[in-house]
Amino acid sequence: GSLPHIFKSALVFGAALLAGQSVLWAQVDGITVTPTPSAAGATASYQIGFNAHGGIPVGLATIKIIFPAGFSFSSPAVTASSGFGTASFNVTTDSLTLLIAFVSGSSVTSGAAVSFTVNGIVNPTTAGNYTVNITDVQTADLNFQYSNPADSPAFAITAPTITSISPTAAAVG
Repeated sequence: GSLPHIFKSALVFGAALLAGQSVLWAQVDGITVTPTPSAAGATASYQIGFNAHGGIPVGLATIKIIFPAGFSFSSPAVTASSGFGTASFNVTTDSLTLLIAFVSGSSVTSGAAVSFTVNGIVNPTTAGNYTVNITDVQTADLNFQYSNPADSPAFAITAPTITSISPTAAAVG
C-alpha cells in the first residue's frame, strides 16, 4: 500500500535535512509595510502584514525580515498582532535583520493573513522608497523554510517636516 500523506511529507522533509537542503513550501504574498511616522531619521512603529501560505506553527517559527542599508533598530519589540491568537514574540536583531520568534499563541493555518506591529525601527536619514524582504517562517536552525523569501511593495520614507518659527515683537514696559 501507500504511505499516508503526512508520512510522505515527513520522509521528504527528513531526507532534505539530511542532505543539508532547505525545504520550501509556498510563497509569501500580500505583503504590506506601513511605517509610523514615515519621516527620515525617526524611530518608528512598523505595521507589517502578509499571507502565510505555509502556515506558521506556534513555538517553532521565526519570521525573518531583512531591511535595506540605512535602517537600524532601537530595542525593537512586537506590540500588537492579528491572526496569531493571544500571542507573544521574542525579537532579536542581526545587523539589518529582524528575527521575530513566535513563542506562544495559536498556530496560523496555511493561507491565513497575519499582521503585527514592531516598535523601535529607526528610519534611514535619506528620504526615498524602500522595500523589506520577508520569509514568513523557519525553524530555529533556519534549515526548514515554510515559504520563499519575498520583497514587499515599496513604502515611502519622507523628508522630515521643518516648522518655521517667526519672531514676534515682545511687549516692553
